[in-house]
Amino acid sequence: MQRFRNAILFESEVTAETEFNLPTLSTADLVHCFRAMQIDVTERDLLHPTPESTQEIFRTILGLVKSWRIKHVPRGFGENITLASINGVSLLYYEMQDLLSNLGHKDFTTSDLLFPTPHRLARILSALANFAMFREERWADYETPAGEVEEISLREESAFELQRQLKLEIEQHREYDEEQDLQVQQLELDNSEYEKELRAISAEGDALKTEHDKLRETRRQLKDFMQDVQYKLLTMKEGINSFQSRANYDPVQAAANIAKLKEKSLEYQSTISSIQKQLQLANERLEYVETYIQEIEIGTQKAQEIQRLRNECDWVKNSMIDVQGNIEKVTQKCNELQETQKKLHQSDQALKGRVQELEEQEEKTRESRHQKFLKITREFEGAQKEALEINTKVLRHKAKIAEVEQELEDVIQTLDTKVKEVQTHVKELESAKMDYMDKVRDACT
Repeated sequence: MQRFRNAILFESEVTAETEFNLPTLSTADLVHCFRAMQIDVTERDLLHPTPESTQEIFRTILGLVKSWRIKHVPRGFGENITLASINGVSLLYYEMQDLLSNLGHKDFTTSDLLFPTPHRLARILSALANFAMFREERWADYETPAGEVEEISLREESAFELQRQLKLEIEQHREYDEEQDLQVQQLELDNSEYEKELRAISAEGDALKTEHDKLRETRRQLKDFMQDVQYKLLTMKEGINSFQSRANYDPVQAAANIAKLKEKSLEYQSTISSIQKQLQLANERLEYVETYIQEIEIGTQKAQEIQRLRNECDWVKNSMIDVQGNIEKVTQKCNELQETQKKLHQSDQALKGRVQELEEQEEKTRESRHQKFLKITREFEGAQKEALEINTKVLRHKAKIAEVEQELEDVIQTLDTKVKEVQTHVKELESAKMDYMDKVRDACT
């Protein structure tokens, strides 16, 4: 059932111009299908839909399709239509419209969210369910063969590429090492520049933190002062009420006092309005400073990641130096074995010359052939034994040469792997550099 849930949602490649006439499922089928997808839908939700239940169903589906956006879709619109709820409905509408459009269902309006009807809701949910079941059935047929074909293609491509490049890899290794050294040096220069920029950003961040603390203190002082002014304003209002209650005793004096208190009240209200504006500006500045501090912290983390990748590049570079040393040792050993083989060949030629010389002596010395026959035979047998030993040594050295060649191939394969890792790290460093520069530009703007 988990595979079913993963297979359904919902990245369709249907073009925007296509519209399907999908069948409308029954209420029981819809409930069963969505329960299989682990979405809580009841018959009451389908037969007697409300804006709240319908929006919650769509929100759950979006949570499975685009989980990173669900937090931007507010909950609980209810029947109290406010500006926030209208914005929330609009966002939910555009997300669902995009999803259903990809599935070939174009008939979706805001009325389906605010005033849902059983018939239209059943059509919309049937489009989602039918596409989910279609994907599940097709995926079971194509999953295994598609994986096998892809694996075979990758193996063939890898084998062909390895066969094509293996003969050229040793000759190009030194040149490639030099290029890698230049790239590493360039990366070190870039990293040094990034470190300078990071130090400048850190200094600016420290200044912003100091300003952040000052703004907090200013905001606290403004709040305290505003509370004092509000308290005085309330006191003055009570005084006005008290003077009004005593106006019968001294109406002229009471009227004068009331006028003074009202004038003072207007001054305090103006002061409160000014303080509130200053407080609002301080809050906005504080939010900006906090956001910029977060960006600086992200930049610091990126710099640490770049330093880690730089250390990995140094390690790979040292490993490549060790591999180069091993290749040179193996090459030297191969040269020594070739020299030994050359000497053995010379010994074999000398032995053949000696045998030929003995045969010529046998023809010239017919008189002493019988006496020297045994001696020559022994010498010939010894020569054959020596030749056999030499041939044995030649075979042994040939086997050693084959073993060394195999070791050389293993070293070449290891080198190829290391080189690809270095290329991957270089690409990661370039990507991290671009992301970091984008962050810095965004933070500066």
